[in-house]
Amino acid sequence: MKTNILNRLRQLGAALTLTATLAGCGWVHEGITECPAQLRLKFVYDYNMKFADAFPAEVKSVNVWAFDSQTGAPVWSGAASGAELTPEGGYIMETTLDAGTYDFVAWCGLTEGSALKLATYQPASKQELEVTLQAAQEETRLVSDTELPGLYHGMVSAYTYAPDVTKPDYQTVTVPLTKDTNAVRVLLQNLDGREINPADFTVEITDANSMLAWDNAVLAGPTVTYTPWEVRYGSVGTGTPNAQTADASRAEISTVATMLNELSLSRLIAGQESWLTDTQHRRTAHHPHTAHRLSAAHQGALRLDVGSGVSRPSGRLLDPLLHRRHQQLVYRLGHLHQLVGCRAAADRLHLIT
Repeated sequence: MKTNILNRLRQLGAALTLTATLAGCGWVHEGITECPAQLRLKFVYDYNMKFADAFPAEVKSVNVWAFDSQTGAPVWSGAASGAELTPEGGYIMETTLDAGTYDFVAWCGLTEGSALKLATYQPASKQELEVTLQAAQEETRLVSDTELPGLYHGMVSAYTYAPDVTKPDYQTVTVPLTKDTNAVRVLLQNLDGREINPADFTVEITDANSMLAWDNAVLAGPTVTYTPWEVRYGSVGTGTPNAQTADASRAEISTVATMLNELSLSRLIAGQESWLTDTQHRRTAHHPHTAHRLSAAHQGALRLDVGSGVSRPSGRLLDPLLHRRHQQLVYRLGHLHQLVGCRAAADRLHLIT
């Protein structure tokens, strides 16, 4: 009886060992197969005013390269676009990388026909992954007057991939993205109700930010003049409380002529001088020409500093706030703007980024 019990225990132990082995990574004639392992990439764009991952909604293409962290040599690259980026459950890019330590560089949003050009898609080193804005040569200056598609940069350095050989191991690297392109809207208002003739005004932004390095730094390069890719004008009615009326809730309705200039430009960074210039071609003593320095304010908005060409110190911008712009960066407490008075308060100039 005792012998039977011991034999049964031995058989049970052998069965449990076999089960554990088979449940590991498979059984072949002479041993255990390699456990499946893979390194994957997940792209996230939550560095924005939406406070949510906007990657599925905004990013239209992905190009990413992996470099050996020790030698700097390229070892793998991947690309995807369109519907590939919006599967159910989110987009994950699979790689064929073996164990090692890698640097990843991603440029997202590059499209054929865009004015933003990548130097090469087959780099010998990550330093070759530069993006340049192709501006048009007009006489003595470079001009960009097109709407730039959203350009995003991502980077992960020295990620060590060491899969566990004893069990299936799928590791996911999160690549955070930063948006480099900016939409700037400049609104000119005529408060006395007269119409604004678009031919009478010119709005421009100048900045030497047309060349971006592999690590997203702004490289030294020529100054580019950004002009509106679209200009809209018309008139709107505004309500102004009338202190003369008995009913304070009543308002006087006035008509304000407006001209909205939409500009699209490359990366803005703290410490880099950008200038907004609005010129009235029919010059008067009140408003012949005004230049404003675009700078970064504490609140994360782009501020207009009225100047005479002399740079003024500006508030220090915390890096996370630099990229939280695009429509909501100018205070966003209802309808607040950065305001500059022009022509004896008859005109108003707003910067809406």
